[in-house]
Amino acid sequence: MMALKNERKYISGNVVVNPETKKTPKTPKRNLEELQKLQESKNQYRRQKIRTNNKVRVNTILTLFLLAIICFFTIYRSSNIYTLQNEYLNLQNETRILKNQNEDMKSKLINASSLNEMVNESEKLNLVQLDNDEYLKLDLNKNNFKDIEEIAETNNLIEKAMSFLSFKAFR
Repeated sequence: MMALKNERKYISGNVVVNPETKKTPKTPKRNLEELQKLQESKNQYRRQKIRTNNKVRVNTILTLFLLAIICFFTIYRSSNIYTLQNEYLNLQNETRILKNQNEDMKSKLINASSLNEMVNESEKLNLVQLDNDEYLKLDLNKNNFKDIEEIAETNNLIEKAMSFLSFKAFR
């Protein structure tokens, strides 16, 4: 075998009975003041973390509340628009119906004013139709009226005397 510089005894093989390990020296125990400071800093960190968590919660609740308000307003306004649109369509339908009724009335009026309708109505009322000889024909293009002559007033004898006397009295 070979000679080793260190005279340590090495064990060859896979069975080690009691290996020696280096032990690290333990640090001295901390003082009470250091422990109190550490505890205080832990408490302060916890409080700060709770504050930030509360701020985050409040911000999320406010955000959700604002979103709910915006959604409610949007739905409310959409319902108003829907009702207005529905009223508009109803008014359009009513105007269309009224126009159709007006056209029907016009056609009935034209039918009522037609000559055949007048004849039928006159027969229902027992009116008599005149022959050509029974009615009077007038030509309105020429003057069908006689000129009216002015009739001179004739004065009485008393009126003549009075007019003569009154005329001389004022001279």
